[in-house]
Amino acid sequence: MASMNERVQELINSVQTFNNQASLLLAAVGQGQLDPEKIQEQIQTATQSAIDAVLDQLDGYDATTILQRQDMLKLAQDIRNVTDDEKFFFEFFRRPFSLADQIEVGSVVTVAGDESVDCADTSLLEVGQEYVICSGDLHETVTVEAVLTSTRFRATSEVSASYSGATLKRTSAQLDGQSTRFVPGDIYYGGKFALGLADVDKAILIRRGAVGELSVYFQDATHESWTQAPWEWVRTNEDGTQDVEYRLPARGDFDIKIVNESDVEVVTQYIVGVHQDTGLLGDHHPPVKPTNVSPAAGAIDLQETPTLTGSVYSHPLGTSQGALQIRVYSDADSYAEAIYDSGEQPAGSSFKLPAGILSVGGTFEWEIRYKDSHGVWSPWSDMTAFDTATSFVYIETPILSNPGNGATDIPEQSTLTSSPFTVSGGSDNHVGSRWMIRETGGSYDTPVYDSGSSLDLESHVVPAGNLQDGEVTYYAKVQHEGETLGASEWSSEISFTTKDLFAVIVGIAQVASGGGAGTWQRVDEDGNNKTTDTAYFNNHPTYAGIQDATIDEQAMVQIPKFYYKVEQAPAGSDQAGKKCWWISDQPAAGFELHPAFMDGGVEIDRFYVGKYEG
Repeated sequence: MASMNERVQELINSVQTFNNQASLLLAAVGQGQLDPEKIQEQIQTATQSAIDAVLDQLDGYDATTILQRQDMLKLAQDIRNVTDDEKFFFEFFRRPFSLADQIEVGSVVTVAGDESVDCADTSLLEVGQEYVICSGDLHETVTVEAVLTSTRFRATSEVSASYSGATLKRTSAQLDGQSTRFVPGDIYYGGKFALGLADVDKAILIRRGAVGELSVYFQDATHESWTQAPWEWVRTNEDGTQDVEYRLPARGDFDIKIVNESDVEVVTQYIVGVHQDTGLLGDHHPPVKPTNVSPAAGAIDLQETPTLTGSVYSHPLGTSQGALQIRVYSDADSYAEAIYDSGEQPAGSSFKLPAGILSVGGTFEWEIRYKDSHGVWSPWSDMTAFDTATSFVYIETPILSNPGNGATDIPEQSTLTSSPFTVSGGSDNHVGSRWMIRETGGSYDTPVYDSGSSLDLESHVVPAGNLQDGEVTYYAKVQHEGETLGASEWSSEISFTTKDLFAVIVGIAQVASGGGAGTWQRVDEDGNNKTTDTAYFNNHPTYAGIQDATIDEQAMVQIPKFYYKVEQAPAGSDQAGKKCWWISDQPAAGFELHPAFMDGGVEIDRFYVGKYEG
C-alpha cells in the first residue's frame, strides 16, 4: 500500500496537472477561443482522471470553484485585452485563484551545514531562483545553484537547519481562504513579471489590513541584487483595508519579493502590478527623519540668535522639499512646552532664531522637521541641548536678501546680497564675509561654491562656471566677519533656481537723440544701467569671440553668431520706455538670430569681414 506521503504527493501531482490544463483551457476561454458554457465538460474530457481524484478526496475543487476560477481568469484576460498584454499582473492570494508562482514540492530533507537538498521532484525548479523551505513555524530561503538529480539540488549556501518532510515553496505566508497572512519574517516571491518596455517607473499595489507594513523588493537587468521599492501612497478603504502603492523603478522583466519586516502579522488580499503610477494619490510617504547638526549636542556659549541647522533634506522617493519647522524648549519650563515655534518656513535646512527668545546663561533644547511638496511632514528630529553665553555681545546673524528666497530664472553670475553688518551689545569692524552655495541634496562640506573670506562685504557676484543652467535649484548662505568678535552665525538658507539656459545678455539704450551720435547707456537684460569695462567685454562670449582670422591669406575678422532683440526697456527699470538694443550669445526668450548668420536658409556659426579698408 502506498504510504500517506506518497498518496499526498500523487494528489499534489494530480492537482498540478489539473491546474495546468485547466489554466490553458480557461485562458483560451478568456481569448474567446472556447465556449464558456461548455468549459466544465471540456475540462472533464481533457483531465478526467485528475478531476475525479481531486473531487473525490479534496474539498473546495468542485464545479462552482472551477467556474469561479474561469470567471476570474476571463476578467483578468479581458482587462489585459483592453489595455495590452504587459500593463497589468495580478496575485489574488487565495486558492485556487492565485495567478502567481505557487510551486510546492514536498518531501524536503536537509542536513544542517550542508548545501544539498533532497525533495520529491526538481523538475519545476529553476537554477538561480529562490525558494522557501517550510516546516511548521520554521522556514528559511535557499537559492538553487544546480539541479543534481530528479530529486536533489545544490543550494548556493549551507542550509542552517535539518529538515525532514518539509515543503519547498515560493512563499512562507499562509493562504487563508480569502486572504494571506504574513507573520513577522514571512516572505513571498513572485515573477517573472513584465509591465511594458516604457522607460517609466511601474507601480505595485498591495491591499492589506490597517495593521503592519510590508517591504517590497525587486530585481531586473540593471538591479541584479534585491533593491527596495519604497511605498509612495497609502489609501484607506471603507472596510478599513488599505491600498499601499509602491513605486517600482524596474525596466523589462523583473522579479519581486515581499517581506514582513514588521513585528506584527499583516493580512493581505491581493497584489496588482501596473505599468505606471495609478494617479489615485492618497497619503504620501513622509521625508526621512532629520537629525540636529548645528549647534551640536552640548554646545556652549551660544549667542542670542543662533542659526539652527538640521541634516540635509532627504526623501526615499526623491520628492522635493516644501517647508521646514523648528521648535525650541527651555529647561526653565522643564521642556514641557515649546517657548518658540517657527511655524512653517520656506524649504531649506536651517533657520535663524530671532532675538528675544533665548536668555543668557540658560539651557535649551531644539528639534526640526521637514515637509515634502505633497504636504507630508517628516518625524521630528531627536532633541538636543545647548547652553547660551553669560552675556550677549555678538555680530548679528546676517540675512541673505538677494536673490529672494525661492527666486527663479537666476543667471549664472548671480549677485548675492546680505543685510548690513550689525553688532548687538557692542561694536566691531566688518572685515570680511563668506558666501557659500550647495546643490539640492548636497552639503556645505562639499559646496558648489565657497568664496572663502571675501572683501565683498555685503554684495558678491558668483563667478562663472559654478552654477549650472537647466532650472537647477541651489541653496545659499552668508556669514559676516568682525575684526575682534570673529564670525557671525551663518544666515538662514535661501533657495534659488537657475535659468533654463544661461545667456549672457547686454544692451544699449538711447537715452537722448541729437548732438551728433546721441546719448547712450549700457543696460542689462532688465533695462537697468550696467557698468562695463574692458575686462567685461573680454569675457563676454560674443565680444570675446570677435577675433582676427586669416582666410586665403587675407586678414579678416571673425564675428560669432549672436541673437538680438529691439524693444523698449520695461517699466520700473532705469531706462523705462527707452528704446534698447540687446544681444545674447544664446537663443533666449524674445531674441531672434541676427539675419547675417543665415546663408541660403541655413544657420551659420560665424561670418567674416575684411580687417583693412580696401
